[in-house]
Amino acid sequence: MDARAMSRREVLLSLGGTIAALTLAACSQPTPPAAPTTAPKPAAAATSAATIAPAQTTPAAPAARSQLVVAQTADMVTLDPPMYRARQTQNIHQMLYDTLVHRTDDLQNQGRLAESWEVVDDKTFKFKMRGNAKFHDGAPVTARDVKFSYDRTLDPALKAPRAGLLDNVASTDAPDSATVIVRTKAPDPRLIRPPL
Repeated sequence: MDARAMSRREVLLSLGGTIAALTLAACSQPTPPAAPTTAPKPAAAATSAATIAPAQTTPAAPAARSQLVVAQTADMVTLDPPMYRARQTQNIHQMLYDTLVHRTDDLQNQGRLAESWEVVDDKTFKFKMRGNAKFHDGAPVTARDVKFSYDRTLDPALKAPRAGLLDNVASTDAPDSATVIVRTKAPDPRLIRPPL
């Protein structure tokens, strides 16, 4: 730097560059030391301890995580599927519970608990359950479990907030462990519709 006096602008620019460089240095990750390409030579016995560099260690890789962190605007309300109307609860329920049939993003029917289904008539739908569907404890999910879920949700004594989603269901039946029959009060193309 020459002997002339620096203007205020030059001082500020100089300080700004220094602060930016220090900030970048503070925020950057330290670069791990390069692995030696040749084996180090053993130190001579006459070398003093003060001249021997400490051994460099490579930082350990971060441990694998075994948890999923979900951020939402509110907590889940309940684990009981028919007893909520909050989107945040539904987000969690979709990861815990399953449906007979799911509608894909391109509006096609996709079997979940049901491996097949048919429209018997305008108001009767028959679902065949997958044989390998299990509860968290390993017990099989049967047609009787599906009937129980429908009937419980529709029970007026429960006062389930989601009962309105099934307001067109007249009855359900489980003639065997793999078959669910849903009868509606009126034709309901929302339940199962033909592919587009």
